Amino acid sequence: MENTKVLKQFLSVKDVSEMLGIPTGTIYNYICAGTIPYSKIGGHVKFSTRILEGWLKKQEHNPVE
Repeated sequence: MENTKVLKQFLSVKDVSEMLGIPTGTIYNYICAGTIPYSKIGGHVKFSTRILEGWLKKQEHNPVE
């Protein structure tokens, strides 16, 4: 059997916190402020990897050369 890592379709607050290297409290602050896109699934906050990747690209700042 081939050992491959499958990208999750939905991430938890903890997953996003680890991925971005910021505290979970900051993620919850972003949720409350409407800064980060999320969904509620079964009462749990989840992040679509596809939507989150698009949001992250929009957050990039290119330095002026």
